[in-house]
Amino acid sequence: MNKGLMIQEELKNNIKKLKKQKDALKKSEERYRLISEGSSDGLWDWDLSNDTVYISKEWSEMLGFEEQEIPKYHKKWIERIHPIDIKKVTSNLHRCFKEKSQFYICEYRIKLKEGKYIWVSSKGKLLFNDKGEPVRVAGSHTDITEKKRMKEKLERLVHYDQLTGTILRTAFMDRLKVSIEEAKKEGLKLSVMFLDIDNFKIVNDMYGHHIGDLFLKKIAARLKACIRNADTLCRVGGDEFAILLPNLNSIDEADEIARGIIDSFNCTLIVNKYKLSSSISIGIAVYPDNGKSGKMLLEKADIAMYKAKEEGKNNSRHFNNCMIGEINLRNNIRSDLKDAIGNGELFLCYQPLIDARTKRVVRLEALIRWKHLKRGIISPADFIPVAEGTKLIIPIGEWVLNNAFKQLKEWYELGFKGFRLSVNASVVQLQKPEFAEVVSKILAEKGIFAKCIELEITESVLMDSVYNLSNNLNLLREQGVKISIDDFGTGYNSLKYIQKFGVDCIKIDRTFVSNVNDDINKKIINHIISLGHSINAEIIAEGVETKEQYEYLKEQGCDIIQGYYFSKPLLPEEVTKFLRANA
Repeated sequence: MNKGLMIQEELKNNIKKLKKQKDALKKSEERYRLISEGSSDGLWDWDLSNDTVYISKEWSEMLGFEEQEIPKYHKKWIERIHPIDIKKVTSNLHRCFKEKSQFYICEYRIKLKEGKYIWVSSKGKLLFNDKGEPVRVAGSHTDITEKKRMKEKLERLVHYDQLTGTILRTAFMDRLKVSIEEAKKEGLKLSVMFLDIDNFKIVNDMYGHHIGDLFLKKIAARLKACIRNADTLCRVGGDEFAILLPNLNSIDEADEIARGIIDSFNCTLIVNKYKLSSSISIGIAVYPDNGKSGKMLLEKADIAMYKAKEEGKNNSRHFNNCMIGEINLRNNIRSDLKDAIGNGELFLCYQPLIDARTKRVVRLEALIRWKHLKRGIISPADFIPVAEGTKLIIPIGEWVLNNAFKQLKEWYELGFKGFRLSVNASVVQLQKPEFAEVVSKILAEKGIFAKCIELEITESVLMDSVYNLSNNLNLLREQGVKISIDDFGTGYNSLKYIQKFGVDCIKIDRTFVSNVNDDINKKIINHIISLGHSINAEIIAEGVETKEQYEYLKEQGCDIIQGYYFSKPLLPEEVTKFLRANA
């Protein structure tokens, strides 16, 4: 074959090869177009040598752009990434460049043409030149906005309280654990607060659980407004909340926040058409002073909160080790109190109440006492709250009624008459729907007339058990039982409840009586006496210990005097002697 024919043959082969390459390229382009058009993802190709970016038509449409509007430069694309996510995107890319990783993946938000952001999952493959330098990255964007939304919704269900929007206990403890580690590393303090809404039950009792739930939402919103951005609010359950205060330079910061919370609840909250008010009791524990674990801090803040409630509510208390002793004592009391009735350890004393003018006995108040077989006398202030908390006050209360009414019958049979018996009623007893029926049954069994009995109710009880209390008091008053309010002037909404229930006697609290020389105390005493007489109620002053107190109260028109000035609480046989002498 001559040279010309050889060249001609070679040209034919080259043309065939070019045609095959052209066909292959065409098929490749068609394949790419089919993949691009058939995929729900947006494809992209970034050439690092000139910083230009290719964006597929599908990706353009997803972002709301026409093809001609699409920026071709990577720097322009960076501007569309959410400001919060830019650092994450660039850090991931630089890590891939540095480590010569073949694959890149990152989730972030990118802005649409209309201005709102969507979440995307960006995946890409990196190409490097012979020197190991990145020259190209190609990949895809997938819209994961709905997936993110569902994930966030699921997380809210798992980690957030659906009523108040605050995080739940598990998530709170996780954050607390992380904060403790940070505080340990930085040498800082942190604080845990445990909060309880004082007298919240009254809202549910008076207005129903729907209003109660709306009230809780308002309370949570107000609490959030009182804390810092770095702090965490948690609804522990019911009407109890916890707050994490990280990165404290001093305990004073926690005290300042606690005061702010308490002050913020001095005004009413509008829920639907109702004006509702409440106060907050707060317990405070500090890391590392009171504990080095989240569980320990929360428990101690809880203990301190109960101490705040015991001391009058609407205040805050720091945990201290003395409270542990009180808790241990309470636990021991709880276990021993169950057997106290059966062991014959409980007994009653009676304190005479004296007519201020005639100095004759007009009442005897039955007061329960406990002589423990090993510990001796245990104060009612220590065991009555435990009895109420464990519902042991129900059988104990019935024991008091039975024994007090029986004793009254004996005194009447001895010829001592002209006085009534006063018996204290616990909030737990008054919450029982059948309480009035129980009292009536015991009166009938002991042969005592209802008019001989006075039921004494602490003013704060009126706040805590409105629903059943109203029914019980109405039934008892219809039978002739007298109703007395104890500790008057120390609770809330006093006039409202006097108007609602009606009372026969009002007791001036001993805190006002203890210093009758104080001008403010004098004014309070005078107003209470005036108020009581205006509604035909007798006024009793308790805690009277001096002649000066007695004389002042008598001059102001106080009707009945109770206190050590005339007599301490006496055993039944001592009362008999006192009645003989008084007669």
